[in-house]
Amino acid sequence: DVAPLSTATVDETVTVMAQNPGGDWLLIRRPNGKMGWVPAASLTITNGFTENAQPVMTALVSSNNLPLLAGPGIFFDPVGQVNLNDFVSLLGINPGRNWVLVETAGGARGWIQLRLINNISGALDDLPEISVDPLAQTDPAGPQISTSAGPPAGTLVFQTSSGGDIMAINADGTGLHKISTGIDPVLSPDGRQVAFTRWQGDSGSLWVANTDGSGERFVLGEMRKAKGPDWSPDGRQIVLNYQHGGRTDEKKDCVPLGTRPPLNAGNFYLKKNAKGMPIALCFTIPPDPHWGLRVIDVSSGNYTDMYGGQYAFRPAWDPQQEWRVVSAAGNGLLAIDVNNEDYRQQLTNILGDGSPVFSPDGRFIAVTTRGQDGTNIFRLNADGSGRVQLTQTPLWEGIRPDQSTQPWNNVAPAWSPDGSRIAFLTDRNGRWEIWVMNADGSDQRPLFSDDINDQLAIEYNFVDERALSWR
Repeated sequence: DVAPLSTATVDETVTVMAQNPGGDWLLIRRPNGKMGWVPAASLTITNGFTENAQPVMTALVSSNNLPLLAGPGIFFDPVGQVNLNDFVSLLGINPGRNWVLVETAGGARGWIQLRLINNISGALDDLPEISVDPLAQTDPAGPQISTSAGPPAGTLVFQTSSGGDIMAINADGTGLHKISTGIDPVLSPDGRQVAFTRWQGDSGSLWVANTDGSGERFVLGEMRKAKGPDWSPDGRQIVLNYQHGGRTDEKKDCVPLGTRPPLNAGNFYLKKNAKGMPIALCFTIPPDPHWGLRVIDVSSGNYTDMYGGQYAFRPAWDPQQEWRVVSAAGNGLLAIDVNNEDYRQQLTNILGDGSPVFSPDGRFIAVTTRGQDGTNIFRLNADGSGRVQLTQTPLWEGIRPDQSTQPWNNVAPAWSPDGSRIAFLTDRNGRWEIWVMNADGSDQRPLFSDDINDQLAIEYNFVDERALSWR
């Protein structure tokens, strides 16, 4: 017996992920991203066949920031990371029966200690025994990282604030100039144009302009709070996210005394009867807008709406696979096919994953993840595996007398044109500055001098804005 993880309701549509070997229990994912096992008899199958579901054994991770290792032992290299209460499937066990090979919902594989999982859905005796030669390690993280050579090159475009000035500057610090004003600027594949959105009230519109500020033109309007544009590899289309459905206003509600309110409830008060006796707990629930994706033809303004998750945000177009777009879906990263609305692939299952951006060769994705130690940048393989943390606040930082005890925030990653570096915003010096690091996280430093940084006055509001683009 195991404790319940979540409660599915009558008529709720869920996705069947797998089944147990006996086929009488199904692993499901709810619309909010939560996963768990339910009796097969409790579901009505509306699409597909449960017989096609992969039989698996699952467990929950019982530790946070736990590295996945390339083999069953602490001397093996890390290949990714899992977090507290992550669902993993169990693929095998080592001969010593103290390490298990697991696979995450995003497809990453690696070894973790048996003692660091619980709620195992089957018998460990049913797992195949896997032997690994500790002297025969292959590259666990996938493709090799390009190393930087020479000074940074190319042009960066950035916004001073969301809806503020859109500026351009060469990577060597020369040529600073204003292009326009707007939200989430992104350079075209050839580096000659920049796309961005603007809002008038809640109504958003898409615009493009040349990087010298000339040729600005309207592409499409009447999209509620449109943001996060990105170009197709051929420069002919742009994908962005916009508010589409959900609830845009606060909601007041009450529950009987003794009933737990929603986790996001606030402004609590007691409802009383005519005798002044409390009869219910009342509260306010914040707005819950949903977000969708829209693919827009740059020349004509014609568009197609796409599903990218209930909370699709900050889409990134794969530069090497022109059919593939990855976005933050509210429960991790989701890949879709712009030519096939039925294709969806969950790449990660970490709620805080956002701001995905592909390396120029399409082999890697840089993302930001917000946690107790601030917001940090991670690098993934293009399939979601091989998670590597690139930025973090050093443990000694909080004890320096001249420093704040708050963790650093590192946000808005943007790859260099050759894929060897990543530019990003950081507040580690008490203000937002543009920094740069090698693609493996080494050599983190300011990209520009203090004289230039003094002119920029950048703001970041933690709404997953695309503050930087580099070509």
